[in-house]
Amino acid sequence: MELIVGGVGFLLAVGVIISGGSISFTSTGVKAKLPPLGKGVKLLRESLGIKAAMKAGFGLKDVTIKLNQREFELLMQQNPLSEANGGFQHFLVGLQLRVNKRTKELELSQRDLQRIHRYMQNPAKGGWQARFNKIFSRHFPQLMC
Repeated sequence: MELIVGGVGFLLAVGVIISGGSISFTSTGVKAKLPPLGKGVKLLRESLGIKAAMKAGFGLKDVTIKLNQREFELLMQQNPLSEANGGFQHFLVGLQLRVNKRTKELELSQRDLQRIHRYMQNPAKGGWQARFNKIFSRHFPQLMC
């Protein structure tokens, strides 16, 4: 039991020091002073060499993808007048309106990702369905049938 408690104390001390805090030992115990949480987390990430914020979550989350020139052209091929012809065409036209035409970045919501997953798992035959797979297969290869 002594070893476990000692090990936990050591790890806590290391965590406090790495996050920019300080520890002092007195005759009555240990006193730790920590920086504000945001500053401590930032210093901890820097000391561990983590550059970007880590993303954590369960299930699907919003994603931004960057289309290459061919994928962008395929997306823009969908005739905007076809928007009223069905859910699939409506979805593609909606993506056209949301893609950043300069950077070719497209932010996909959880709902978008669910639709992409559904369409890629059960592709129908046709020109626009094949185009859809060509647009997204590089970004989501795990969804290909």
